[in-house]
Amino acid sequence: ISHPERYFAIIAKGDEVLDWREMTGHYPGVVTQLLPAGDHALSDFAQHLDKVLAFLNLV
Repeated sequence: ISHPERYFAIIAKGDEVLDWREMTGHYPGVVTQLLPAGDHALSDFAQHLDKVLAFLNLV
């Protein structure tokens, strides 16, 4: 990634498919929202929408 500041990663420690430590290590420098629980589908995505919109400067 040549411009990591352009990326926003929502990473759930409870992801049953991908290891959160690998994800955070694979994308250094990106803006990261690390969730203490959650799942691979980000079933609670709606709770994080405000942060996504703020990152995109849409609020």
